[in-house]
Formats: sequence, structure tokens, C-alpha cells
Amino acid sequence: MKIQLLKLMTPSGSVSSTSRTRGGTPSGYITRMPEHIPRNIKQDYTISDLPLPLADGGAYIEKWHKDFVPSLLMWAGAHEDPFRVRSELFTAVPHIWERVFCDIRLHNNDLVTLVKVVSRME
Repeated sequence: MKIQLLKLMTPSGSVSSTSRTRGGTPSGYITRMPEHIPRNIKQDYTISDLPLPLADGGAYIEKWHKDFVPSLLMWAGAHEDPFRVRSELFTAVPHIWERVFCDIRLHNNDLVTLVKVVSRME
């Protein structure tokens, strides 16, 4: 039976952790981590990521702030258990969106983006 542990090598060349087989011999070295790890997933979602038309001169952004956000806060404030609010966002947010932005239809990717924007609101 072989137990595989990571073996890290410090810049000076000394081993900080060993990986040993059953016989006790070290195997496999990690000499350094890559400088850049590519990320395919966007980390920070903002209002600019919402599926809102930009040609209206900001009317939809204003509607977001004046109608959508207060409606969302009223919905969240009506919960008896505040810890369940986050788990129910995928069901509640589309209903609020349909009432506020009835002329803009959400698609699957739009819904994910919308929930991520709402989740980041402070």
C-alpha cells in the first residue's frame, strides 16, 4: 500500500514535507507553484453585469435602485429565519425581477448573474 503525501521543496532546496512509500523512500517533489493560476470564473459581480439595456440612459439602473432593491429588502425582512434568506434567493429573486422589470426576460445565465449580484449587495 502506498501513501502519497505532497513533498514541498523550499527555495534553498531543503524538503519541508515528505512523501513516502511503505518502504520509507521519498517520492515526487513540487519545486515551485506556478506564478499565475488562470481563473475562468468571474469573482466580482456588479450592477454592470445585470442583463439591463444600456441604451435607455440609466433608467433601468435607477429602477434597480428605486424599485428592485427595496422590494428585495422587504422580502428578506419579512423572513422569520434570516439564515434561510440566502438559500431561497434562486426562487424569490426571479419573481421580484418579473414584477419590477416585466419587459426584460431572464435566461438561465442571467439568473445566475442576478443572484450573484444580489448576494454581493451590502
